[in-house]
Amino acid sequence: MAHKGKKRSLRILVVDDDELLRGTIEEILLSKGYRVKTAKDGITALERLQIEPFDMVLTDLNMPGMSGLELVEKIYSENMNVTPILMSSLFSGEIKSYAFQKGAYANLVKPFSVNSLFTVIENSRRNRKGEVSQL
Repeated sequence: MAHKGKKRSLRILVVDDDELLRGTIEEILLSKGYRVKTAKDGITALERLQIEPFDMVLTDLNMPGMSGLELVEKIYSENMNVTPILMSSLFSGEIKSYAFQKGAYANLVKPFSVNSLFTVIENSRRNRKGEVSQL
Protein backbone atom coordinates (compact mmCIF):
# COMPACT_ATOMS: atom_id res chain seq x y z
CA MET A 1 0.00 0.00 0.00
CA ALA A 2 1.73 3.17 -1.21
CA HIS A 3 1.39 6.36 0.77
CA LYS A 4 -0.32 9.23 -1.02
CA GLY A 5 1.95 12.07 -1.96
CA LYS A 6 5.13 9.99 -1.65
CA LYS A 7 6.93 8.93 -4.76
CA ARG A 8 7.83 5.27 -4.31
CA SER A 9 9.22 4.36 -7.69
CA LEU A 10 12.69 3.35 -6.53
CA ARG A 11 14.07 0.39 -8.42
CA ILE A 12 15.63 -1.96 -5.89
CA LEU A 13 17.67 -5.11 -6.49
CA VAL A 14 17.61 -7.53 -3.53
CA VAL A 15 20.59 -9.90 -3.46
CA ASP A 16 20.73 -12.77 -1.00
CA ASP A 17 21.51 -16.48 -1.26
CA ASP A 18 18.83 -17.18 1.37
CA GLU A 19 15.77 -17.69 -0.83
CA LEU A 20 13.26 -17.23 2.00
CA LEU A 21 14.79 -13.96 3.20
CA ARG A 22 15.18 -12.67 -0.36
CA GLY A 23 11.52 -13.41 -1.10
CA THR A 24 10.34 -11.88 2.18
CA ILE A 25 12.22 -8.63 1.56
CA GLU A 26 10.88 -8.57 -2.01
CA GLU A 27 7.27 -8.96 -0.81
CA ILE A 28 7.67 -6.25 1.84
CA LEU A 29 9.15 -3.78 -0.66
CA LEU A 30 6.57 -4.58 -3.35
CA SER A 31 3.77 -4.00 -0.80
CA LYS A 32 5.08 -0.44 -0.35
CA GLY A 33 5.14 0.27 -4.07
CA TYR A 34 8.84 -0.14 -4.80
CA ARG A 35 9.90 -1.80 -8.05
CA VAL A 36 11.85 -4.88 -7.02
CA LYS A 37 13.93 -7.57 -8.70
CA THR A 38 16.01 -10.23 -7.00
CA ALA A 39 19.24 -12.11 -7.51
CA LYS A 40 20.52 -15.21 -5.70
CA ASP A 41 24.17 -14.13 -5.68
CA GLY A 42 26.60 -11.35 -6.54
CA ILE A 43 27.38 -12.66 -10.01
CA THR A 44 23.71 -12.73 -11.02
CA ALA A 45 23.25 -9.28 -9.47
CA LEU A 46 26.14 -7.83 -11.44
CA GLU A 47 24.72 -9.26 -14.67
CA ARG A 48 21.34 -7.61 -13.90
CA LEU A 49 23.01 -4.30 -13.04
CA GLN A 50 24.81 -4.26 -16.38
CA ILE A 51 21.58 -4.59 -18.39
CA GLU A 52 18.95 -2.92 -16.21
CA PRO A 53 18.98 0.33 -14.22
CA PHE A 54 18.48 0.22 -10.45
CA ASP A 55 18.54 2.96 -7.82
CA MET A 56 19.56 0.73 -4.95
CA VAL A 57 21.05 -2.69 -4.22
CA LEU A 58 20.31 -4.43 -0.93
CA THR A 59 22.94 -7.16 -0.75
CA ASP A 60 23.87 -9.83 1.72
CA LEU A 61 27.52 -9.67 2.73
CA ASN A 62 28.33 -13.38 2.79
CA MET A 63 27.34 -15.30 -0.33
CA PRO A 64 29.01 -18.03 -2.37
CA GLY A 65 30.78 -16.96 -5.55
CA MET A 66 30.85 -13.17 -5.34
CA SER A 67 30.31 -11.68 -1.88
CA GLY A 68 28.27 -8.58 -1.23
CA LEU A 69 31.47 -6.66 -0.55
CA GLU A 70 32.88 -7.75 -3.91
CA LEU A 71 29.62 -6.62 -5.53
CA VAL A 72 29.96 -3.20 -3.85
CA GLU A 73 33.55 -3.01 -5.15
CA LYS A 74 32.34 -3.75 -8.71
CA ILE A 75 29.59 -1.13 -8.45
CA TYR A 76 32.22 1.37 -7.32
CA SER A 77 34.90 0.46 -9.89
CA GLU A 78 32.41 0.52 -12.77
CA ASN A 79 30.91 3.86 -11.62
CA MET A 80 27.37 2.49 -11.56
CA ASN A 81 24.81 5.03 -10.44
CA VAL A 82 23.32 2.79 -7.76
CA THR A 83 23.31 2.97 -3.96
CA PRO A 84 24.57 -0.25 -2.31
CA ILE A 85 23.38 -1.29 1.13
CA LEU A 86 25.00 -4.29 2.82
CA MET A 87 23.07 -6.72 5.02
CA SER A 88 24.74 -9.14 7.45
CA SER A 89 24.49 -10.54 10.94
CA LEU A 90 28.07 -9.52 11.69
CA PHE A 91 30.07 -6.49 10.58
CA SER A 92 33.65 -5.85 11.66
CA GLY A 93 34.88 -2.29 11.88
CA GLU A 94 37.27 -3.07 9.04
CA ILE A 95 34.47 -4.27 6.74
CA LYS A 96 32.27 -1.28 7.57
CA SER A 97 35.11 1.14 6.87
CA TYR A 98 36.06 -0.55 3.60
CA ALA A 99 32.42 -0.75 2.46
CA PHE A 100 32.02 2.98 3.10
CA GLN A 101 35.17 3.75 1.09
CA LYS A 102 33.69 1.76 -1.80
CA GLY A 103 30.39 3.63 -1.73
CA ALA A 104 28.13 1.57 0.52
CA TYR A 105 25.43 3.79 1.98
CA ALA A 106 24.50 1.67 5.00
CA ASN A 107 25.03 -1.58 6.86
CA LEU A 108 21.83 -3.29 7.96
CA VAL A 109 22.51 -5.73 10.78
CA LYS A 110 20.42 -8.93 10.51
CA PRO A 111 17.91 -9.46 11.87
CA PHE A 112 16.66 -5.95 11.12
CA SER A 113 13.18 -4.54 11.53
CA VAL A 114 10.96 -3.51 8.64
CA ASN A 115 11.10 0.04 10.02
CA SER A 116 14.90 0.01 9.90
CA LEU A 117 14.79 -1.19 6.31
CA PHE A 118 12.42 1.59 5.26
CA THR A 119 14.40 4.20 7.20
CA VAL A 120 17.60 3.27 5.35
CA ILE A 121 15.81 3.25 1.99
CA GLU A 122 14.17 6.63 2.52
CA ASN A 123 17.34 8.21 3.94
CA SER A 124 19.25 6.88 0.95
CA ARG A 125 16.71 8.40 -1.41
CA ARG A 126 17.19 11.81 0.20
CA ASN A 127 20.94 11.60 0.60
CA ARG A 128 22.64 9.38 -1.98
CA LYS A 129 26.11 10.50 -0.77
CA GLY A 130 25.58 10.29 2.99
CA GLU A 131 27.70 8.65 5.63
CA VAL A 132 27.43 4.94 6.27
CA SER A 133 24.68 4.35 8.77
CA GLN A 134 24.06 1.24 10.82
CA LEU A 135 20.63 0.16 11.99
